[in-house]
Amino acid sequence: MAEIAVAFTGRFKEQKSPDSTWTPVPEEKVPKPRPGCCAGTASVEKYKVSNEFPDDTLNFIKMHPLMDEAVPSITNRPWFLKTMVRYRLTRIVVDNAAGPHRNHTIVFLGSEKGIILKFLARMSSGVLNDSLFLEELNVFNPEKCSIDGVEDKRIISMQIDSKGHALFVAFTSCVVRVPLSRCERHGRCKKSCIASRDPYCGWVAEGACREVGPDTKYAAVRPFITVIITTSVCQVTGLSKV
Repeated sequence: MAEIAVAFTGRFKEQKSPDSTWTPVPEEKVPKPRPGCCAGTASVEKYKVSNEFPDDTLNFIKMHPLMDEAVPSITNRPWFLKTMVRYRLTRIVVDNAAGPHRNHTIVFLGSEKGIILKFLARMSSGVLNDSLFLEELNVFNPEKCSIDGVEDKRIISMQIDSKGHALFVAFTSCVVRVPLSRCERHGRCKKSCIASRDPYCGWVAEGACREVGPDTKYAAVRPFITVIITTSVCQVTGLSKV
């Protein structure tokens, strides 16, 4: 909490034009009382509520919602790295009880383009960037979500339904139900199933890749392994858009 407080009492960030880089706002350009301080406290005691602040302060915070310094992560490094991403992330939802033993953490990141990034977070490891990128999902359905030809692909909310093994994704005009896993795309390819390292998937006794739970009888000792398998002898089929 102390690090969060330091970030919010630090410098603000601004972009002078759409094409310019983000730079810190000089301290002399920050109005008084300082945006972000609490009304009724010692330094701004005369203001009982924040909407009584001067217009300069209110307009500044409206135009400068970003702080220059980021709050450092617990491990002082990012959970995930993914390059060449041409969209902004809008929502995050976490399943911290994934897998048949409910001991894995899966992170879903929603974006402004209707794309979801799915990661396996391995926070206990000391290896940099040890978390695994599992898959990228394009969940926007134009047939259901377009209004008069307008497609607003921005994901505004996500909710996990663990019992139903589904992720509900909300757009401005619709809600889409997405399965938490797509184990069936690996078909009867055991190598592909295990190499996916998806805690939701396992190789079952019937000889197929399926969603696994606490009561599932799967053939593999573990639903996934951490060793990267570089060779594959199976053709993995894709799935149609949600």
